[in-house]
Amino acid sequence: MRSSPVAIARSFMQPSGRKRGKETCPPKVEAQLKQIINKYGHPNEIDFGQHGKPIVLPQLTMIDDKEFASTAECIEDLTAFVSRLTELLASSPLLCIRKLPDAGEYPFEVYTLCHCDGQYTRSPTSQRLAKPPSNALWIEEASTQPSRETPALATIFRTSRGQVVVKLGGVTIEQAVAFYRLACQQIRLENCIEGTVVNPLVNVRMTMRLGVMERVIAKIGLNIAAFYLGGAYIRHTAFDPVKSAILEGHPAIQMVPVTQAGMTAIFNHVPADQHVFALSAVFTPEGRHVLVMMSRIYGVSTFINLAVDVPEAPELLPFFATVEYTEHRIRMWSLAEFARFMTVNSSS
Repeated sequence: MRSSPVAIARSFMQPSGRKRGKETCPPKVEAQLKQIINKYGHPNEIDFGQHGKPIVLPQLTMIDDKEFASTAECIEDLTAFVSRLTELLASSPLLCIRKLPDAGEYPFEVYTLCHCDGQYTRSPTSQRLAKPPSNALWIEEASTQPSRETPALATIFRTSRGQVVVKLGGVTIEQAVAFYRLACQQIRLENCIEGTVVNPLVNVRMTMRLGVMERVIAKIGLNIAAFYLGGAYIRHTAFDPVKSAILEGHPAIQMVPVTQAGMTAIFNHVPADQHVFALSAVFTPEGRHVLVMMSRIYGVSTFINLAVDVPEAPELLPFFATVEYTEHRIRMWSLAEFARFMTVNSSS
């Protein structure tokens, strides 16, 4: 879900993710590309802060074999990054990590770079690991840039999670690391100039897996059904297709957007900063008993079938759940409780 359009809506509407205390941070948007184009036409790496605000990550950009540019949200971020980068590049051997696409249970390729006489040499062999080691340099390949941008030879930056990443363009990893080692020695932070990009162009590129959002919402519906109707009820064979769809992606789950005012009216009295889920049973004209769920997530209402030919529910339906996503609180409501909730909110 973090690499879907829902993630962008979540970034703008939800101030923080689910982690509490010191680990609280804005919701993540996982994308192959998150950049802002600066006034020189160079792409700068960014992440999204609260309410979708673009945050420029601390970075050094290799313009050519002798010139680089430094960029950050503030001088303090850049100073801390240069210090961290200097320490990392001084380690020998230097651990490098690449994440391989569709690589199964060992997706991380790890190799080393050794420094000698101002040059780096890559180890002839590499390892495949299930988990990446810490204190290493992450390697990415720069994607094709739009024609209005000026591509950089390489960019090295620190992510919002603290990882140091080098994105390669027209140079090898050995050339890039040797260049940035010298850049850290030569950079003069006292000469940095503050500036503002007016009406910036933000470029976000992500790969989405079709059907994932439907599977997530179906899983939420099944969890609500298990909570309210009991484990024995959802162990009925009528739920086998949706369980298979959630776990394995087939059969496909059909989720229908709901736009009719008459159908969404039941959610009108739920505050806009809350998700709402309604679990119901309906009978088709053919006499089939169907368990369904209508939901509203970040303002968008959808309808989904959870199971067909289910037994009669052991508890009164519909049943409701509301999620205060700004406060990370969930409440469950019977029909009578939800009716009183609607009445109170309607009168207020």
